[in-house]
Amino acid sequence: MAGLAACGPHPGEDDAGEGMGGEEGSDDAGVDTDTSGESTGEEETGGEETGTGGEETETGTGEETETGEETETGEETETGTGEETGEETGTGGETGTGEETGGEETETGGEETETGGGNGFDPLCGEWYALKTRAYGLDHVWTDGLDVIALGEGDIVARGEGPWLDIEAATSDRLLFRSDDVWGPAVDGHWVLGQISSASPGVFHSDGSELTQVLEFPGVPGDSGQMEPRELAGSGPDDVWAVAVADCNSFTCSEEPDCTCNSEPAVAVHFDGVEWSEVEVPILIQALWTDGVTTWAAGGRDDSPWLTPTGGQVARFDGVDWETLEIDDMPALYAVWAADADEAWVGGESGTLRHFAQGLWTSHDLATTARVVKLDGRSASEVWALDADGNIHAWDGAQWTTAFALPQARDFAVLDDGLVVVGEEGGHWIAHVDTSNATVTPIYTRDGSFWPQTMVVDDMGSAVASNYSASAGEVGSRRWDGEDWTSTYPEVVNGFSHLRGAVDQGWGARYANPDWSPDPAPEDDHLHRIVDGVPEGVALPADNLAIGEAEQLSLGGEAQLWIGGRTHSVDDVEAFLYARVGDQWIDRLPPVSSDVYDVEAITAAEGVVYTSYLPDGLWRFDAGAETWESLPTPPFSSTTALEATGANELWVAGYVSQATGRRLYRWDGVSWEAAADLYPEIAEGDDWWTLKANRADDMWMLGSTFFEPEDLAHWDGEDWTMIDTPALLHGWSERQSMLLEPADDGVFIHDGVRLWRYELCPN
Repeated sequence: MAGLAACGPHPGEDDAGEGMGGEEGSDDAGVDTDTSGESTGEEETGGEETGTGGEETETGTGEETETGEETETGEETETGTGEETGEETGTGGETGTGEETGGEETETGGEETETGGGNGFDPLCGEWYALKTRAYGLDHVWTDGLDVIALGEGDIVARGEGPWLDIEAATSDRLLFRSDDVWGPAVDGHWVLGQISSASPGVFHSDGSELTQVLEFPGVPGDSGQMEPRELAGSGPDDVWAVAVADCNSFTCSEEPDCTCNSEPAVAVHFDGVEWSEVEVPILIQALWTDGVTTWAAGGRDDSPWLTPTGGQVARFDGVDWETLEIDDMPALYAVWAADADEAWVGGESGTLRHFAQGLWTSHDLATTARVVKLDGRSASEVWALDADGNIHAWDGAQWTTAFALPQARDFAVLDDGLVVVGEEGGHWIAHVDTSNATVTPIYTRDGSFWPQTMVVDDMGSAVASNYSASAGEVGSRRWDGEDWTSTYPEVVNGFSHLRGAVDQGWGARYANPDWSPDPAPEDDHLHRIVDGVPEGVALPADNLAIGEAEQLSLGGEAQLWIGGRTHSVDDVEAFLYARVGDQWIDRLPPVSSDVYDVEAITAAEGVVYTSYLPDGLWRFDAGAETWESLPTPPFSSTTALEATGANELWVAGYVSQATGRRLYRWDGVSWEAAADLYPEIAEGDDWWTLKANRADDMWMLGSTFFEPEDLAHWDGEDWTMIDTPALLHGWSERQSMLLEPADDGVFIHDGVRLWRYELCPN
């Protein structure tokens, strides 16, 4: 196997750079509860299409959703929730949280320049502010008995002597897209296992604000898989272990009779306070424990269609040599804890528990089919086990009993005064378990249900965002007053997929197509008129309409709502397009071909409406003459965004081909031309996904570059200007059309992790 790849300076050799900073939670006590409810998370995305570098998933902001069940933690729960303070700082990439997160919203700065922009504001002179919205729960936890560090998908939540800190698990320019384990020895200096997009999985060091990768695990020969991080363990700053095992590529190994991955050992590396070095190990390590004198390892591999099973394996290291301990009829093991060099517990599949003492193994299997995922203890007579169903079991020196049922639990560790448990309950969840009186007290939570998919913005101090398909207990819509996000529109619990018009004066629509998925609120209206902040249901022109697009257009001196989409629950799916003029619905569908089945986009300027359709088709409507005209289309296989800035000026972004990617084209009333040919300043970033116009002389355009800082451009009516974006602004899960909503004095962007605000400087 190839050797380890060093990735950067060791701690103390060089400053890791300016950190991300983070939010601070409150320090209120929690309310005691015995158990808590479960929560769920779902994401619904749109169609897929293959582009450069592989599969691209196009997720429109009206369809991508995250749902989850939020459970109250009590009046005095110590949380990152409560009302957001709105406190803003200028400390680099620090981030805060949304409503009920008690965190700081932070400013990332921008240089002032003399160059101009439209409407009295300078787009090059501005400040970026970020609000953390994603919280998928916490998977791993470490404690020294007092301090706590928890790790989740892309987040580190920690508390030392001060309040809770909730920051991105990120380097200076990359978020971890997998987070495998965390170990101390301190909040301001700890280790993380994971992976960023630009490197192989490996070990990272955190200075308490930012990660630096210090080594990469080697690849697996023969391209049959990669080394997957498993666990960190240590006894102090000069004794830290990290282990990884080969995750074998099933396709490659199924085609190779003697798969190279089959014989790959685990990789174990040890840090002695100065450097990391590889240590040969005799087993496939899945879990590790050490006290600085003796190191215990457990692991193995169960049956696989293409790999040789090993069963459970256990080994012990005295600092010089490994000793393999034979154990019969044991499935693969995933947890280990030891009282000392001569006594240990191991756990694995189907409640497997084995105890080693006085040179003998004894069986103590739990009455569960769930895997034992964690073992920890205080002494030989106090040991705790967590299974994959969230049950915590206790050993008192004589027998095992089930002590707590916490379905939201994913990991735990032993504190000086009980247990700390982490998991997911509508977001991040950390609880203190008082083992003396069997109570569970949430001590930190952060709501993960704020997932804005649509917005209306009056200015950067007044906006409403909505999360369509919010679940019971969540907030569907939230209001921004320049300082805080607070819940609003309680009449529509499930939120909206489209908000149009102005704040508190306009329209809210929700997409629902029972042909694809159940309607989350079948009894609720799919369309609401919002008057003075109160949504009122409005009947659709037909019963079988799934609203895919909705736009409030100014035509003939009046505001009209146009809705488009597809019919559902009929034999032949058809496209529809209606305009609401006054209180009447008017069918505005042009004479499209019979194979058209959906409306892609609607936009208007200067009394002219442009609409695009699936599988193809672009039409122009003259509102004065009430006539439709079919237009030629750019060389796209699909359209991503459509914006009109004049009666004969139309901008379209779409997918051309795998080799070309996505491009922006401009229609001048006669012909199409690639925008990059007309405006070289946007040529280098010409992979555009999202367009949104505030006015004819104020339009924004956003790319999606997959794990890289996004390209952002501003149109002032005459020219495009590229805007620098923070290193951590980009869509994390896949290339996608991100939420982009402009105002006269700035723009909002939601990238799936954080809600960004870019505030322009007046000229």
